[in-house]
Amino acid sequence: MYALFNSEEHKKLINKFSNKRRITWHFIPPLAPHFGGLWESSVKLFKHHFKRVIGDALFTFEELNTFTAEVEGILNSRPITTISSDPNDMMVLSPAHYLIGKPMTSLPDTDLSSVSVNRMSTWQHISKVRQDFWTRWNLEYLNELQMRNKWHKDGAKLEVGTVVLIKEKNLPCTQWAMGRIKEVHPGGDGVIRAATIKTATNEIKRAAKMLCPLPVER
Repeated sequence: MYALFNSEEHKKLINKFSNKRRITWHFIPPLAPHFGGLWESSVKLFKHHFKRVIGDALFTFEELNTFTAEVEGILNSRPITTISSDPNDMMVLSPAHYLIGKPMTSLPDTDLSSVSVNRMSTWQHISKVRQDFWTRWNLEYLNELQMRNKWHKDGAKLEVGTVVLIKEKNLPCTQWAMGRIKEVHPGGDGVIRAATIKTATNEIKRAAKMLCPLPVER
């Protein structure tokens, strides 16, 4: 694979493809990932959980390639911002929209968390590792969104009408719990401690620590 990417023929094909579409590459300095900002932060999260869910498992090239493609789908499913300003429309834009023109979806999976690895087929093993990655990365990503809001603002921006991601356990891969804030509930000190959320099916009340505003707010 390394030899292929570094071959002169491959480089010529890349240059031809880029020139035809007027693509110009801009590279950050070596050994300076902080220049990458948000995307390098996402790469760091991916590497962190990728190593931990793979562990000492030995995958063939096809198995690893399949798992990486599954993880790519998970990463590209993350909501970025709302599409419409209509308060009743909670459709959100994700990286998948730029790639395939619609939200990322996946087939329902059997929960394999309690199944021993030596009893699994190859596909079941890949599915289990993907589920483990989703469980770890999903929570870490939402925590990062909350931290990012705290760095730039006085706490998370929880206002009526804001679309938020909701921390929920045991969600299927690529499915995000979200809703629009209908009412906020401040404490005695005036700081918002909870909010009533209107989801696609009902209304729920959640603590502020369980709510994460989208990365890009309209």
